Amino acid sequence: MYTSEISLNSENDTYILHLSGKGKTLEDLAEHLLSMSSNNMDEIFQILSNLEILELDYMVFIDKESFHLIKSSIKIVMDMEILDERIQSVLTTQVRMGKFNEVINLVIPEDIIKNAVELSEEEIFGR
Repeated sequence: MYTSEISLNSENDTYILHLSGKGKTLEDLAEHLLSMSSNNMDEIFQILSNLEILELDYMVFIDKESFHLIKSSIKIVMDMEILDERIQSVLTTQVRMGKFNEVINLVIPEDIIKNAVELSEEEIFGR
């Protein structure tokens, strides 16, 4: 379905998964990925109806030995319709991860514990 835009390469001690593309195929991919992360299809179609992905470049770097995700980068160029106006936006993100399985001693102050309020999923996500 999307394999023409995906490549897997190897460099030193890292696997590099690269996804890139333009146009309609990316909209189909975005719809597929959003549907995996949400139970509300109406919400997904509402988001996508106001958004056009023009370009996507996504790279994931995975450690060969541990299979930990150690780095990722993403660039998305998109058009959005907001208040009857088209706006082009470029989103660029880079993430580095490390220190896996290194547990530190986390101390939560007693007043925080006493005053904590549990939130429902509906309160958090507005569902």
